[in-house]
Amino acid sequence: MNRLFGPVVQLGYVLPDVEEALDNYLAAGFGPFFRMAPTTLVSYYGDVRHDLVLSAAFSFAGSQQIELLHQDNDAPSIYRDFLERTPRGGLHHLAMWADDVWEKVDQLNTPEKRFEVVQQNVLGPDPERPNELYLAPVGATRAPALTVQIMEPTEGNLGFFALTRQAAENWDGSDPIRDLP
Repeated sequence: MNRLFGPVVQLGYVLPDVEEALDNYLAAGFGPFFRMAPTTLVSYYGDVRHDLVLSAAFSFAGSQQIELLHQDNDAPSIYRDFLERTPRGGLHHLAMWADDVWEKVDQLNTPEKRFEVVQQNVLGPDPERPNELYLAPVGATRAPALTVQIMEPTEGNLGFFALTRQAAENWDGSDPIRDLP
């Protein structure tokens, strides 16, 4: 449990190759993984809007979702920064829920301001309202310093977490990679 954010619900790894990482995780007995084909996502890096193309795969280990992520285009982002500084990839972020991500940022911005928003992603229908934020401790380098992701527990997010968790808890080793529509 993080005293500022609550329980960690996801470990996010940014990697140069999601398929290679999938092979490694499956060989170690983790799975099944739900694979997302390259998908375009509206993102704000700093205050500038960019369209990111991301590939990812998701599973669960205990109470935490595992996200394997790769950016497939050259748009500026914290993912690109991370791989430039850490070419082999690795643990990029810890994710937590916040009912209102912007309210959470306001709560964190005390006179000694602990975190700054380094990237905003839109996971909903309104491209002007990011609802997934990446925060970094003020004064930390952007990468490979740890990033905190806060996400709103929307019906879609909670449903996807439940799907991947239940699949991992009941996995018998069959159908190790499941492509998302």
